[in-house]
Amino acid sequence: MTPAPLALSLDHIARLLGRARAVAGRPFARSASGDPFFLDLPAFDGGAGGIVTQANLEVIGSLYFAAEVEGTYLPAVAEQLAEHRFGLNLTDRAAAEALETLAGAMRHEWVNRGLRNQIFARTFGIGDADPNLGDTVVNREFEPRFARLCSALSASARDLQGWGAPSGAAMRAAVAAQALLGNLGSRMQGNTLIVTERLAHQLTLSVEALNHPGLASLFMGRTAWDVVRGVLGTDTPDLAAHVTRAQTGLRLVTWLARHLAAVQAADAQGIIDAIAGEAGLRGWAEMWLDAAGVAPAAQPGGWPQ
Repeated sequence: MTPAPLALSLDHIARLLGRARAVAGRPFARSASGDPFFLDLPAFDGGAGGIVTQANLEVIGSLYFAAEVEGTYLPAVAEQLAEHRFGLNLTDRAAAEALETLAGAMRHEWVNRGLRNQIFARTFGIGDADPNLGDTVVNREFEPRFARLCSALSASARDLQGWGAPSGAAMRAAVAAQALLGNLGSRMQGNTLIVTERLAHQLTLSVEALNHPGLASLFMGRTAWDVVRGVLGTDTPDLAAHVTRAQTGLRLVTWLARHLAAVQAADAQGIIDAIAGEAGLRGWAEMWLDAAGVAPAAQPGGWPQ
């Protein structure tokens, strides 16, 4: 009983990861420790002309979704409730079973919050990661570059409606997209798909447990978000902002993945067709900027310091 908006996104992610797995083939063999995170695999070459594929980008978009949902503390709340499940006054058997399923999964190859945040910091520069991680490890350039892409897409969509030169709009979007691709390419590791598959599964279990009516009723609510608010109280973050960035970010990255060839080739007509062919593109870009606290007109130099 996943909340409808999250259910749609998680279903979409499952399809993206299934397609990426079909391209990648069988999972890599695990290391002697039994943990795939310790595989010593080379990074993809993310520079100009490097190996950035549609499948790779779709995986990155799915990982970004998980990173933003992590910012809501929903996974952390689910973990805490699962750990303390026997102390809850939970009379609903199905809700208790959902927590037990989550607790059982947590005992086997579970990626804990500390490691999740480290992954998100390395890939996107977001999350509560170890402050001792150096600037070369934390990807501090992702959010500014993503904001510039959103601003460029918003402006390009407007220009294509008759407010400017279509070819100029396409090239501005291409430049912003290529800058983002160059940044993300160096963060794509050989085990990125493995990690993302694991995190998507964990997130699904966490949401299903928290969203059970029997558990939500303990917190005088009906949904997983009511449980999060009930546990965190005044420390609850801006849930709407994180979820908006998660969902629009996923849509924008998968749009970029579908039109990767046109962007990499700086094919003006191909980019024009890609922008014009996606009616929701401008809205997604502007929603992401708004959720990030950035006015579209303030880009490219308006990213908050």
